[in-house]
Amino acid sequence: MTCLLRALLLSCLVFMLPWSAGATVPQGYVQDVRKEREERFYEIFLFAQPPPVEKSLHDKIFNEELSREFRGRYRDKFGTVDTDAIAYQRTDFERLDAYRSTTAAEAKNNERRSFADYIMKRLVETHVDNYVKSEPTMRPIYEAKEKLKKMEVRVNKETKLEARYSLAGNILDLLLENPYCDARLSIEMDSGTVGPAPVKEQILIVSRPLSSTWRAENRWFDRDGRVYGEFIKSHTSRFSTTYGVNAAFKDGENERDSRLAFGLGYSF
Repeated sequence: MTCLLRALLLSCLVFMLPWSAGATVPQGYVQDVRKEREERFYEIFLFAQPPPVEKSLHDKIFNEELSREFRGRYRDKFGTVDTDAIAYQRTDFERLDAYRSTTAAEAKNNERRSFADYIMKRLVETHVDNYVKSEPTMRPIYEAKEKLKKMEVRVNKETKLEARYSLAGNILDLLLENPYCDARLSIEMDSGTVGPAPVKEQILIVSRPLSSTWRAENRWFDRDGRVYGEFIKSHTSRFSTTYGVNAAFKDGENERDSRLAFGLGYSF
C-alpha cells in the first residue's frame, strides 16, 4: 500500500512540474482558455476551380447548327441511303461500266462538287455573319440581310408559309407549316450567282410521322424526274433503320432505273 501511494504522489509531481516551471504545454492542452475562445478560424479551399474546357478547332468551325444544316441538305440532295456515294464505288472503271458512258459519271461528280462548294461558301458566310453582328457599327447591315433571307405569311393559327433564302447555295426554300405534315419546296438556282437565276432543280419534300417510332418521307425531283420514298423506324434514340424505294416517273438527265434501299443508322 505504501508503494502505491508513493507511485501516485510521484505521478502528480511529474504532471505538476511543467506547469510550475513554465515549460511547454503538452499537446492537446492550453494555458489560456479565454484566448482559445476568442480565436477565429477560416476555411481554406485547397483545390482551385478547373479552367473552362475550350472547344476544339473543328467544333468552332463546324458548330452544331451548321452540322445539322449540312446533314439535312445532304439528305435532301442524295437521300438517307446514298447508294451513289464513293463508299459504295470500288473503282472508277467499275463506275464507268455501270453508267456505260462518262457523261453520267461526270454528272454525278459535278453534283457532289457543287455540294462541296456550297459547304465552303456556307461556312464563310456563317463566320462572316458572326463577326459582322458582333460589331456595333455593322450590325444594321446584318439585320437588313437577315430580313431579306427570311419572310413568313401566317394563314391561320395552325398554318404558316415561310420563305428562306440561302445566299451561299442560291437556294430558296418555301416551307408550309401545318398540323398534317411537313412540306417544303426547295428551288435550287445557279450557285455561281446571287439572286434570281436559271433553276437547276426543284425538290418537293413531304414527311409525316406515322407513329411514335415510324416516319414516312417522300422527295420529288422535278428536273431529274425521280421520286424517293422512305420509311424510317426509330428503335432507340440512337439506332434506326431505313427502308426506301427510288424510281423514275419521267425522262430526266440521269439513268432511268428503280432501286430498293435498306440502311442502318446509328448516331454517336
